[in-house]
Amino acid sequence: FKVYERGVNIFNWPYSLDIWLRYLVKFVERYQGTKLERVRDLFEQAVEEVPLSFAKLFYIKYAQLEEQYGLARHAMAIYDRATCAVVDDDTPLIYKIYLHKSTVYFGVTRTREIYESAISSLPDKFVKDICLQYANLELQLSEIDRARAIYTHCSQYCDPRIDSSFWKLWHEFEVQY
Repeated sequence: FKVYERGVNIFNWPYSLDIWLRYLVKFVERYQGTKLERVRDLFEQAVEEVPLSFAKLFYIKYAQLEEQYGLARHAMAIYDRATCAVVDDDTPLIYKIYLHKSTVYFGVTRTREIYESAISSLPDKFVKDICLQYANLELQLSEIDRARAIYTHCSQYCDPRIDSSFWKLWHEFEVQY
């Protein structure tokens, strides 16, 4: 592993991308969680230096490592950090993974704060989709007033001339409830 260490120290980004990936994968394969603190340090070093365009890959691998060998709450913390550390176009995917994993590990009701964080931090073009997912979740939990509030908030991001599907969906919701 000394060769990998020298390689990542000699080469700058993006040239060190393949070296970092290979280094991390080989280290995890070799030690399989027995040197968890060392591999965490390596991932922290990698995500500190990585350009935004490659950050998604490293954060996902880091979280997968924590899921497999570490703690679920550490993985959730990594996904949370990743939501702020990736390019805007990758953020919805990170939130989608984060929400799914949170549902699996901690249950549906724990996802509310993640949805609220996503709605407040995502660029406007992605807010509609996340709001609709959140409203559907609240409907599944029979929280009609919460779903109504989410539709109301989402309406700020949807132009009736362009997003007629949203307005039709909201109308159907109001007629039903």
